[in-house]
Amino acid sequence: MSFLTEHKGECSPMRQCPNCKSASFLRTNLGDTKFMEFIRLFNEEGAILTVEPIPLETKLDDVPEFRTLTVRTVNSLKTDNITTVGELAEKYESELLRLTNFGRKSLTEVKAMLAAVGHQLSKAP
Repeated sequence: MSFLTEHKGECSPMRQCPNCKSASFLRTNLGDTKFMEFIRLFNEEGAILTVEPIPLETKLDDVPEFRTLTVRTVNSLKTDNITTVGELAEKYESELLRLTNFGRKSLTEVKAMLAAVGHQLSKAP
């Protein structure tokens, strides 16, 4: 998969560099869930795709990837007073799925957004 080495600068699955066409192609053809699984597996194998984590205290409204979430997902997070990347990253999947109007699609969106900024949800105890 050498084409992934062509990423430049601030490239991530959600914010691509100008020279990157491969991530867009993969995301379109695999769909969000399979694409994020691909990225996860690639990273476990010593991936070429790496993302510099943004600070946990960063407000979600200041994260460009946050604007890609659906209105339903954003409203669910705001209703639960989740306002920073750190507050979101410390949640478990099961906690998020208990939020009003927050389902599997919202969970997939949040996981993709966190991965794009170098973080992930907490692992279940």
